[in-house]
Amino acid sequence: IVGEREAGGGATMDGAEKGVASAGGGAGEASAWHNLAGNLVNLFRTVCLWTLAFVQTFNFYGLMLNAPVVFRVKQYADDGVTELTNRVVFDYAAILIVNSGDLVGNFSALLALRMKTNPRRVAAACAAISVPMLFVPLVPALNSHRWGLVFLMLIGRIPAAPIGSMSWILNAVAYPTLFRATGHGWANAVARFGAVTASSMYSMPAALSIPIHALALVAAIPAALFMPAGALEHDQSPKGRR
Repeated sequence: IVGEREAGGGATMDGAEKGVASAGGGAGEASAWHNLAGNLVNLFRTVCLWTLAFVQTFNFYGLMLNAPVVFRVKQYADDGVTELTNRVVFDYAAILIVNSGDLVGNFSALLALRMKTNPRRVAAACAAISVPMLFVPLVPALNSHRWGLVFLMLIGRIPAAPIGSMSWILNAVAYPTLFRATGHGWANAVARFGAVTASSMYSMPAALSIPIHALALVAAIPAALFMPAGALEHDQSPKGRR
C-alpha cells in the first residue's frame, strides 16, 4: 500500500481506500476480498474477468499448438502406401504464416485502443470471429487446398492477440487503486490455468478438442459484453463519465 501511494504521488484516495489505509492489515485483507467478491456486482465482475483471462490464454496456446498438428506432412515408405510414423516433418512455411497473425492482431488491438473502442466489444467480437475459424481443419474440402487452409487459419489466428490485450486492460481498471495489483495477480493466475489446460489437450483428437475450444470462446463473449464497469473505469460515451 505504501509503495503504491508513493508511486502515485499526489493521487487522492476515495473514501473506501482511506478507510482501509487507516484500519490496518486485517481490514486491508477483508477489503481486498470485498473488492474481489464481497457483493454480487463485484463477484460477477470477477467471474467475468477470470473467464476472459482463462479463455484468452487457452485460445492462444490452443491455436499455437494446433498449427503443427494441422500442418504435419505425412511421410510414406517407398511403396507410397505405408505411412512412416517414426518420421515427423512439418510444413514450416505454413506454420510461420499462420502464427504471424499474432503481429496483425497486436497492431489491431493497438489501433482499437487508439480509437478508444470499448475493450469489451473488441474482445467479444474477436471471440465470435474465432469460433467458426476453429472448424476449418475439420472440413475436407478446405484441407485439400493448402493455401486456402493457410489463409483461413491465419484469419482465425489474428483475433487471439486482441482478446488477450483487452483482458489485461479490463483487469487493470476493474479494482480500486490499492487492490489493483491483487486483482490483476489473481486474474493472471487463472490465465495460467488456461495455458495448462490447452497444453493438456494437445494429444486429443481434433474432433473432440476443437468443439471444447469453441465452447470456451463462446463463454468469453457474454463474459466480455456483460462485465460490470470497473472501479477505475470511465464511460467514454457522450453522456459523460461514470
